[in-house]
Amino acid sequence: MHHCRPYPSFICHWIPLIILIVGLVLPAEKTHAANVKVVFHEWVAPGKNAWPKDAIFEYQTGAFAFARIPQAYDENGIRDEWPNPLMIDASARFQIPPGKYHFLLRSRRAARLYVDGQLIIDNPFPKKIRDGQDPVERPYIPLGRETRFPGPGDQENMVTYEIAPGPHHFQLEFFVGGFAGNRALRPETGETLVAIAPEGTHRFQILSPTKFIPLTDDAWEEYRQHRTIALDKLDTERRRKLQRKQKTYWDRRHVFARKHLDLESPGQSASATIDNIVLKQIERANASVDASEEGRFFNAKIKPILKDHCLSCHGSKSKGGLNLESRESAIKGGDSEMPAITPGHPKKSLLLDLIATEDPDDRMPPKGEPIEKEQFSLLKEWIQDGAVWPESELTRSVELPPITDDFEFLRRVHLDTIGIPPAAETIRTFLMDEQPDKRSRIIDDLLENPAWADHWVSYWQDVLAENPSIVNPTLNNTGPFRWWLYESFLDNKPLDRLVTELVLMDGSLHGGGPAGFEMASQNDVPMAAKANILTTAFLGTEMKCSRCHDAPYHDNTQENLFGIAAMLARKSIKVPASSSVPLDSLHTGSRKPLIQVSLKPGAEISPQWPFKQWAADAEFQKQFALGEGKDSRAELALQITSPFNTRFAKVMMNRLWKRLMGRGIVEPVHDWENAIPSNPRLLQFLADALIQSGYDLKAVTRIILNSKTYQRKTVENKEAIQYFAGPGPRRMSAEQIVDSLFAVTGKEMKTEPLTVDIGGGRPWSNAIHLGQPRRAWMFGGLANNRDRPSLTLPRVQAVTDVLTAFGWRPSRQEPSNERNATLSPLQPAILNNGTMTTWLTRLSEDHPMTHLALEKASPSSLVKHLYLQILNRYPSESELDHAVELIGPGFEERVISEQPAREVRPEKPPLFVTWSNHLQPEATTIQLEETKKAKAGEPPTIRLNPDWRKRMEDLIWALINMPETIHYP
Repeated sequence: MHHCRPYPSFICHWIPLIILIVGLVLPAEKTHAANVKVVFHEWVAPGKNAWPKDAIFEYQTGAFAFARIPQAYDENGIRDEWPNPLMIDASARFQIPPGKYHFLLRSRRAARLYVDGQLIIDNPFPKKIRDGQDPVERPYIPLGRETRFPGPGDQENMVTYEIAPGPHHFQLEFFVGGFAGNRALRPETGETLVAIAPEGTHRFQILSPTKFIPLTDDAWEEYRQHRTIALDKLDTERRRKLQRKQKTYWDRRHVFARKHLDLESPGQSASATIDNIVLKQIERANASVDASEEGRFFNAKIKPILKDHCLSCHGSKSKGGLNLESRESAIKGGDSEMPAITPGHPKKSLLLDLIATEDPDDRMPPKGEPIEKEQFSLLKEWIQDGAVWPESELTRSVELPPITDDFEFLRRVHLDTIGIPPAAETIRTFLMDEQPDKRSRIIDDLLENPAWADHWVSYWQDVLAENPSIVNPTLNNTGPFRWWLYESFLDNKPLDRLVTELVLMDGSLHGGGPAGFEMASQNDVPMAAKANILTTAFLGTEMKCSRCHDAPYHDNTQENLFGIAAMLARKSIKVPASSSVPLDSLHTGSRKPLIQVSLKPGAEISPQWPFKQWAADAEFQKQFALGEGKDSRAELALQITSPFNTRFAKVMMNRLWKRLMGRGIVEPVHDWENAIPSNPRLLQFLADALIQSGYDLKAVTRIILNSKTYQRKTVENKEAIQYFAGPGPRRMSAEQIVDSLFAVTGKEMKTEPLTVDIGGGRPWSNAIHLGQPRRAWMFGGLANNRDRPSLTLPRVQAVTDVLTAFGWRPSRQEPSNERNATLSPLQPAILNNGTMTTWLTRLSEDHPMTHLALEKASPSSLVKHLYLQILNRYPSESELDHAVELIGPGFEERVISEQPAREVRPEKPPLFVTWSNHLQPEATTIQLEETKKAKAGEPPTIRLNPDWRKRMEDLIWALINMPETIHYP
């Protein structure tokens, strides 16, 4: 170092690093690729920790650093799993300046580094963890104050090695996955990397033939994000290329469907067709308005009683021969040959006698809540006055509301396509656009936005009961098939293909593939549960009751359900005693039992499609059978999605219509047994449009969004909602609320990774990893918090508390087709005072609103931007005046420092808690401290005057707590 003495000491310190940087960015030899070649190798034998040989995949990257690897896909582009364990070989030939270097090797599993074929450093296979009993410690190598600490569960080793002049071949071999005993570990890389620094320094940088990447927290995060984008692109290209192998098959099916149903393209006027259908129905309804006092009385008082208490048995099913859907059929009566109602004569009306009787064998309704005395009096009064039963439900004309303004339209269409409101700049640009087609263009842009996939996943998680547990899966859990759902919507997969893949349940079990849907541990007939999910989701047929007996209010029998369950099981199945009602319990009275048990315990049911009215014909099955026509699961998928089953297209479009308009054409969306479409022609048009488009969800969404019906102002009265004069009032879903609050404030969703085994030492079957959430659908339940405070995830909990308050379910053991929209005091309370709100409103150094406050030229411009960003509109004059009154004083003096606070980095890596050490007393202490930090939030910025900053935070708090923040316009 004596040669440096003529220069300042800091230059002497940096000279070795400068030489290293210059050497690394020099062009590599022309005969060698500049990037790092990465090759995946097949394992040797199950259950063995050994170095495998056979190559199965390769790609290129820019450095010897791996935060993740490309996703595995099967031959059809469905999310799958790499062989476990997997050995990865990364190599490149390039030159660095000669001299001695510190080589740092970090890895999650075993790894080794070669230079010119010579092994210079290796990390061993990790020891098996002791469940909960490992020490809470982090062995580390002192590497300087700037060098990034190793990640949880990662190991590291360092060696000094001399590099000779000229190019050299660097080769890194490392394991992904492995075994704990005979059970597979999660296939994670952790933060596997090679870094180097000139001897005598601690300025480490990641080894790369072309890039300078300091091994610091900021540089690593930037590199990780860059590689994530690159790998996401690579995954998408590979996945879609694999999916194209079956494109010919699906194209042929879609052509067949159009020909079979004789469908023509809806063309450019499709949106107008929706408007015309809706308008004509409203015109017909208005022409038959019954404004009489008797008509209003029936519609307001009597019809709800019949609907709630009578029509489930005496509607389309007509039990006992009695149908109460019309005046004529009610007067006719049922099998007793006595009229149910005799207009003007309550005492001669059998309906009232059966309601009033105290005999449990005769009482109506036989099950559920009895008709109240007040309701009985209303029925008696109605019959006494002549039992007026108007043809029309309307008591006043339905009026069409005006078209939304640009602010309302833009907010609504963003929420309905990507699940979050528009940014302020997007609104400004849209308002300045004077072209007549600007609405259709923004619709096209939004439908191509990848966030379209984010918006749809949470809906289908509910409908399909996706219920992964992050620890020790128990009753009715599933695998996290969310990632396959996300990629399916990202690729705009045709809906018939999506459902087919779900039913086949191939791919990854724990890593996010549709095989996760098959998982249902500790369930006596798991495929019966899956059968009911499929029929409610895609056929509008509720079969839950058929699990133990024939459905009393539906035409479904036990055999129907178990036939589909057997198709899913790919074999005959027996009815267990736990899925049957004891026969003796059905014959305790003289009345015929409401339910029937047609299958005895032990009865064996073979695979069979029970819905003959929706069955595909033999020619279609011959042409389009999957699996050589021998797979009952494939046959089930074909029967559900065939063009002969038009119920499938109608159910899917009814779900879409309800999501966009607030009410389904058929209600409820999952159970059509006794339901009548409110606009059959509209439902048929949408179903035809779906089939004609090749089951393209985006195509039909585009038609609806471009219609005047969708773009009208929200309607409030019941009649207008029922006839779709405009969208009904809607509150945002729990996921939309959380995502939108983070989006409008610009705050990152910084929570813990969603796992209790951050170190990755537990078998994959016992501890899954749901990733680092960036949108609300990525969260899961945290039931382990109850009795193990050391396993709390306080930042995750802060978000899921908000989600749960607004109807999100942390556990989905049953499918849900309708979120609970009940108002509760907890909802405003948690938005007013919750931990998540503290994060969103605290003007910390990294908060985008802090930078906004530093940059805006005047209080009024700041207020206008906040209103536009958070509420998607400009403030009224009074709102502007009040807000300026709040933040105006001290505005010119608000900035007290130009430099942000410097983060003090600990000398040693912080301790972390994971499954391996969570039973140690220190683990609980650490997590309780983390909980305090989460509740406190990040410290406020030092650049803003505290008094002014708090008033600015109050304004943000007030805006995100306004009711319109969580409602559709």
